[in-house]
Amino acid sequence: LQDVSTGTLPMHCCYLGSGDDGVAASDSIYFIDYQQGYCLAKVGVQGYPVEDVAATAEGGYAMALCGNLLFYISDGTYVVHDPVPLGSYGRFLLTDPVGGSWHVYSVGDDGTITTLNTQSWDVVAVDAPPGLEDPVAAAISASGTAIFVADGSDDTIKKMSTGDLGTVAAECHVPGGAADLYAGTGNLVYAAADSLSEIWAVDAGSCQPYETYDIYSPALAVAVTPDGGYLYIAHQNGGLTVIN
Repeated sequence: LQDVSTGTLPMHCCYLGSGDDGVAASDSIYFIDYQQGYCLAKVGVQGYPVEDVAATAEGGYAMALCGNLLFYISDGTYVVHDPVPLGSYGRFLLTDPVGGSWHVYSVGDDGTITTLNTQSWDVVAVDAPPGLEDPVAAAISASGTAIFVADGSDDTIKKMSTGDLGTVAAECHVPGGAADLYAGTGNLVYAAADSLSEIWAVDAGSCQPYETYDIYSPALAVAVTPDGGYLYIAHQNGGLTVIN
């Protein structure tokens, strides 16, 4: 594999598909060859800072969330299409992992959730879940039926059904709040507690704690392998932990 030099520190990345290319974002969008690690293309997004990147579940497009604009870029040809204007400044991009619904969700910094259709590339709904004021992390369940948002205003994780994003279906309190959320392939959502030396496994159905994992210091980010066998934790003070 190779290192890919970027103009600034890349803060966001994703896969375009299983075994497909990767996408990283810093000053531009970088398409990375999955097998060899070299840069296939560097694509600019009109100089806008990138808040998050994602890929359509059906494949074919990478997406970049740039403030109140959503850019989408064709894989392979790397054509940057006209951006889709959003109603609020976007913080997180969430793609329905199951596919078939052609939906992608932008969680805004004002607590609204914008639903976009990735066939027509337009906004189909803007919802404001009550009480959601400061999104600091977000994830979509493996089934694509629920969105979870860590709310910094009251240190909760709020669950909204994708069928009714204007209603908070359930919530749980995390002391000190959650720094990151990651949805596993099963019925669990993992939360990196911001002030606790713990990773929380939250039941995606009830939105209540299912299990906790002790770690040596608070986590900055958490991820789980597709088979659910390993948790990867990045710590706030540096270092990585892997849990079987």
